[in-house]
Amino acid sequence: MSTGRITFKNLIVLAAIASAAYFAWTEGLFQMFNRSHTQHSDVLVYVSNRCGTPCNRLVETIRRQNVLFHVLNVDDDEEIAQELREKLDSIGFRQTIYHLPVVDIYGEILPVPSIRDVKQRLR
Repeated sequence: MSTGRITFKNLIVLAAIASAAYFAWTEGLFQMFNRSHTQHSDVLVYVSNRCGTPCNRLVETIRRQNVLFHVLNVDDDEEIAQELREKLDSIGFRQTIYHLPVVDIYGEILPVPSIRDVKQRLR
């Protein structure tokens, strides 16, 4: 017979379930159930192995917005690097050295965007 009291054991179980749900949400595991999100090809983040903190910070910010996106590393694939060069050329941003991150949101190219710019365009 239950007395309606919360035991320490029950509290631990509830905390574990809440923690698991939180981490699953932050890692995007629940995004597949929300049809309002974009498709992977709608938001692309171009990074490199040398980008470091700016790229990591931007990727984490986009992840927190619960938007499906795809990270493309220009160091891993020459086709990705060429794709980025063509996108940057198309907006008149011609440089021999990549200034990353670059974000492609619904076809709008944002070279080295501020976190505020990215958040505004994702709404």
